[in-house]
Amino acid sequence: MKRLLLSLLLFAVLLGCTLLNEGFQDPMVTDKIIGVASDPDPVLAEVLSLAKQGKVSDVIILESFPVQIILTAHQSVFESLEEIRP
Repeated sequence: MKRLLLSLLLFAVLLGCTLLNEGFQDPMVTDKIIGVASDPDPVLAEVLSLAKQGKVSDVIILESFPVQIILTAHQSVFESLEEIRP
């Protein structure tokens, strides 16, 4: 009986920790980011690299100059992409 209670307690603690960690993650956001007027565009290159790694999704590249990119990612990814812009 003690083993069962200990196992249930351990399970509850692990489940609680998992749920707490999920609450602190950046939410997924869909937004547009503007590239830079250079060839090759470092923002576009980084977005394509992140897409291959699975860190961004729903990437739409609009034909414009500079390029406009609509994508879904965590807010921290958008912040790092903004840092690439001069």
